[in-house]
Amino acid sequence: MSGVDHILRSNLSSAVRFFQAMSLHELRAYVLEHREDEAAFHALVDRYKADYPNRVSYPAPKTPEDFQEISRILRERLGK
Repeated sequence: MSGVDHILRSNLSSAVRFFQAMSLHELRAYVLEHREDEAAFHALVDRYKADYPNRVSYPAPKTPEDFQEISRILRERLGK
């Protein structure tokens, strides 16, 4: 077990502090390397919400019409 894994498993509050000390880029890289780490994933989602409070999100498309609408929105947003 690596030193990081030991810290994260020993105490959840230590894990929270560990994630808070990371930059967004470092936290994202950590989550990609430790995909089973739910605490890290939740920390990443919380960080995105805090860093980008005015972001626009859309529900996942479920029908062909939804896909067309999302395509239209993306083209509009990207200026294409």
